[in-house]
Amino acid sequence: MPSISATILNNAMASLVGVSGDSLSFKGNTISALVDRGQSFERPVPATFVELLQSAVAAAPVPGEQFTDATNSTGYTVLFTKKVNGWYRCECYVLDDVPVENITISGTTYSCHAFTVFNGTDLELGGLTNTDFIRVVIDRADISTIPTEGTAVTFRSTSYRISTVQRDQPGAPLILDLMEEAGGRRR
Repeated sequence: MPSISATILNNAMASLVGVSGDSLSFKGNTISALVDRGQSFERPVPATFVELLQSAVAAAPVPGEQFTDATNSTGYTVLFTKKVNGWYRCECYVLDDVPVENITISGTTYSCHAFTVFNGTDLELGGLTNTDFIRVVIDRADISTIPTEGTAVTFRSTSYRISTVQRDQPGAPLILDLMEEAGGRRR
């Protein structure tokens, strides 16, 4: 039987368009959270935002951790978390919705999920240049040696350098941020 606060939260959220109050499993506990599915914001794969009271968990969810929807067993993998007025707002993805691609690191090819492609600009000598930032997720069980920042990789037939390696939780997926290389140098 849900608590009174969970019932109130769920009823309040049901009145908001596109947002539902759901019971999610997180670190073995059932919590009430606001789930906003299908946000795209210029990303190739829609994000799901999970918002929960900071008091509902012992610590902020970190990249790689997962919420599981108690109703349909959907797993939401956390990519970013930020604090907003007493709430944690987690940007999540359902990895089953992200196509499997290949990335080559140090001569070895791994299966990965790619998402959150940012097309930005950098100021260089001669003007502005386009810069791509891509985030990939590799199942931790698939990779024996965790690469380091600056390692060269090939993804979608393009050379990149790893700019960030997120390895927050043992056994959680490995999250790599890639920066496109131009002429053998980082941009």
